[in-house]
Amino acid sequence: MGSFFGGIRFQIAGSIIAVSIVIITLLNIFPVLITEQLISDSNNDKLSARVETIASTVSQIETLTSSRVSLALEYFSIYNDERLIITDNVGKCLFDSSRVDSQVKKYMLQPEISAAMRGQDVFSCQFTDEFVYSTAACPIFLRGNLIGVAYLHESDAEQATFLSGIRSTIARFSVIIGVIIGGVTVAMMVILTKRFLRLYSAIDDMRSGEYSSTGARGKDELSTLAARMDELATEIQQNEDRRKQFVSDASHELRTPLSSMRLLADAILQSQDMPADMVREFVGDIGTEIDRLTRITGKMLTLTKLSSRTPNLTAVNMADTVNVSAHMLGPVSERADVKLTCSVGDDCIVYADGDSIYQIVYNLMENAIKYNRRGGEENVFLYKKEGSVFFIVDDTGPGIPESEREHIFERFYRIDKARSRSAGGTGLGLAIVSENTTKFGGKIHVEPSVSGGSRFIVQLPEYLPEAASDEECSADGGDENEA
Repeated sequence: MGSFFGGIRFQIAGSIIAVSIVIITLLNIFPVLITEQLISDSNNDKLSARVETIASTVSQIETLTSSRVSLALEYFSIYNDERLIITDNVGKCLFDSSRVDSQVKKYMLQPEISAAMRGQDVFSCQFTDEFVYSTAACPIFLRGNLIGVAYLHESDAEQATFLSGIRSTIARFSVIIGVIIGGVTVAMMVILTKRFLRLYSAIDDMRSGEYSSTGARGKDELSTLAARMDELATEIQQNEDRRKQFVSDASHELRTPLSSMRLLADAILQSQDMPADMVREFVGDIGTEIDRLTRITGKMLTLTKLSSRTPNLTAVNMADTVNVSAHMLGPVSERADVKLTCSVGDDCIVYADGDSIYQIVYNLMENAIKYNRRGGEENVFLYKKEGSVFFIVDDTGPGIPESEREHIFERFYRIDKARSRSAGGTGLGLAIVSENTTKFGGKIHVEPSVSGGSRFIVQLPEYLPEAASDEECSADGGDENEA
């Protein structure tokens, strides 16, 4: 399973915790900063307006003295949490509302007062756990000349208490969020662990040859992965079942000719006075069984190559393949007394492997002769229509029962085993045809013929090279309707 701290579960949990820490940290910083900014802006507007009013009042005094300033400010309300200072243009204190420090310092050296003496309006705000300190200062002008500075300082405990309450509330809220995120993370870890354990268990089962379902439900990525694993397990199980069935069928098919050969050989060896004609007959029978073994092993090798080799794809004109196959099977159809007729359209080109197309055409045309009646007919049609090439083989044989049609493309499947063996069939020809057809994106199916026999229909994508014209090519109307 791997180390927990190196696993995806730890990575997910670590990512959630890291993001949560960042969010909680920002949650504790930004609301407080915004609140402080709002308090500072409010105090700036309030104190700056008051100090400018005071400066405007004092600026009416021609000569600044302590008594005149005190008299001018007699009607201004100075609160207990405020301190008002008026200085002349060199920083000498003319008025100080502080009862504690009044007249202690002759010159005021606060930074705000120094900045105001340079003609600047000044405001500052500081935050502590107990107070919010706000300071505003502005120069006092008389006919354009600096004559003094008005300085107002405020200590607000209520604002500090309010800000402290916000910090405490956010801190408690952050703790609650942290606990919730921690709980959710643990729950997710438990759920992920269980789901991963199911996947690990399914993989171990697959490794031991048991292709059980993971039992995953849902639509997330992990459920999709589990569903894909289930599909893979089902496919592997099906392939394994097919392999076992193939081995079983192949063993059965090979056992029959080998047993016959053994009996014939034993009969020859155990008989001391067997006539020469009978010996030749038995040896001929052994040769026939050897031919059967050769055909079976050859087609088994063909099926193996189909699933392992990469086909050499090229443009194949199926008309040439059909004509060559008809020529090769001509003597066979004459001996079987089956009339072979071909209706072949021009330029019926597919993009495939030439040998595979030959196997499709030859096997279907040969089967229509083997499993036909004497005096019967085989009609072959080749044409293209709507981007597909159709290859149809129609015979007048006994036909295929509906219940058997879905099985005839399975390996070693035979409808009438005795009749198939007597005809030299291996039960692999249609399986080769089906696999070759699907390999090139085509389809094959069988249906009853109007004559009572069978009609095999192969449909393959038409090959349309860039240089080819758009002219449609198909069999003539009579042939197509007949097909």
